[in-house]
Amino acid sequence: MVCSSLCALLWLAAWPTPSAATVVELTGRGATVHSGQSLEVLLPGSPLTQSVRLAGIDAPDPQQEPWGAQATAALQQRLVGQSIRLELAADSLASATDAYGRLWAYLWVGDDLVNADLLAEGWGLMQEPSQNALMTHIPYANRFSHAQEQARLLGHGIWATASPMRQSPSQFRATLE
Repeated sequence: MVCSSLCALLWLAAWPTPSAATVVELTGRGATVHSGQSLEVLLPGSPLTQSVRLAGIDAPDPQQEPWGAQATAALQQRLVGQSIRLELAADSLASATDAYGRLWAYLWVGDDLVNADLLAEGWGLMQEPSQNALMTHIPYANRFSHAQEQARLLGHGIWATASPMRQSPSQFRATLE
């Protein structure tokens, strides 16, 4: 028991975190979930919502059945009535916005990094920095990689042996264009 707790602490300590100098954080409430990786956030002091894209993950498109609807529901369930914290995936608001006007961010509910939790539940694939010009690195890459591997080994979500996802979300979206 002591070893498992100690091992868990050492494992958690090995995860790199971004330096405080490069973290831009916003707080708000989740308003509307569009997919397993995209939502609208109501920021304090503003009547408008801000579109947010979860950084570092590639979740199934809502049209990619049955996984898209399940990934969307998994994100929605985590946000119901919760205060959230957004950690931008860039040094400023301007550089964290994509071509669709969405902020690329790491989403926190309390101490839970939702991006990693979704990967651990099998509702997405880890996105490599080379797949996105906005991301030069993923500060939580080790954490994301471990979460994805855990889901794959346990057969969660898109990794379910009875019905595994055969086409990545990016590949699926390319067929829609």
